[in-house]
Amino acid sequence: MIRIAWRSAAAGVLLWALLLVGARALGAALPSSGEMRYVLQSGIETWIPYAYDVDHGINVQMLPLLAARLALWLPDSRYLFCHDLLRQTCMIDWQSGQSHTLPGLIFPRALPEGAAQLIYDAPENGSGYQRIYRASAPDFVPQALTPPDEYNYYHPMLSPNGALLTFEGRATGVSEVFVMNADGSRLRSLTNGQWVAFNPAWSPDGRFVAFRTLGEERTTNLAVVELTNNTVQMLTPDTIDVPLWQWSPDSTRLAAVTQTFERGYQIEIVTLDGERQAWPSPYDMHYGVMWSPDSRSLLLLSGQIVANTLVTFAEFWQVENGQVAQRIVDLYNAVWSPDGETMAYGTVDGDLCFLRPAGWQTRCTRLARSTIANVVWLP
Repeated sequence: MIRIAWRSAAAGVLLWALLLVGARALGAALPSSGEMRYVLQSGIETWIPYAYDVDHGINVQMLPLLAARLALWLPDSRYLFCHDLLRQTCMIDWQSGQSHTLPGLIFPRALPEGAAQLIYDAPENGSGYQRIYRASAPDFVPQALTPPDEYNYYHPMLSPNGALLTFEGRATGVSEVFVMNADGSRLRSLTNGQWVAFNPAWSPDGRFVAFRTLGEERTTNLAVVELTNNTVQMLTPDTIDVPLWQWSPDSTRLAAVTQTFERGYQIEIVTLDGERQAWPSPYDMHYGVMWSPDSRSLLLLSGQIVANTLVTFAEFWQVENGQVAQRIVDLYNAVWSPDGETMAYGTVDGDLCFLRPAGWQTRCTRLARSTIANVVWLP
């Protein structure tokens, strides 16, 4: 059960009504490209959902303070996803104030853009096998999508057009990449048991699925399979590990953090033909890699131990030459605007910042004294 903290019940009801009316007015009065959602992490287990008008600087609290372990907006920005203190999953509709509870802690693997639904993996009641489920608004009743067979299914990812799902399936001595229709029909393997495959990810055009696979001596490599003919292409046959990767917006390349025996950690650009462009990474840890919408730079999130202290870095690397073009000192998470020209990010210190790579201009607004998390830019 979610605990909602107010100083008094009467004040809470009144403020809730004012905020609900104000938030609806905010959404109706502004062009959608100028409105954002974020969640303020005001404490270890306290979260406050907000809406922010980029053009006018109006900040509106959308829901009362939540006592929960985790809270984030769904892409449709109407529903808030959370883990309550009783280790259950909850969905809150900010417009109606209604809350729905699902048993257990669900970690959504696929959050379809513009659709109020979760696609996730969870243990099946009774058998304990891991299945793929979908729960849709308004009631969020779980629906099993995968069959009750001997496989455990993990890490579902919805295709860009929303028609297909890819995920990994594991049985005794086997790990394969599967694909099926989004309604659960026509389940089939993309790797046919010939590869130890896991962690699949769609290309933006929906034609390919990249995945990690185990090579000789338990090394981890990056491979890609084409959906039309199930042809698998090994992209990094010499790596020890590929902990991070992401497709380029045009689906022609992948950016990856790789590790090799001879060269340590590298930042690589890999084409579907196997051509590779690599630069050595000076860092000990890597947390994320993200393409800019124009494919001209990569945002790399890294860390390094300095004087027994972990120091984190957020840097834009130019794809053309591997040079660092911009460093951000405090970046908690990041999202690009719908037009691809501006990146918004929250900070641990409570700033909401906007950066334009054209000229590397940055503007930050202090909205709170706590971490700005889960920034969502309305389409």
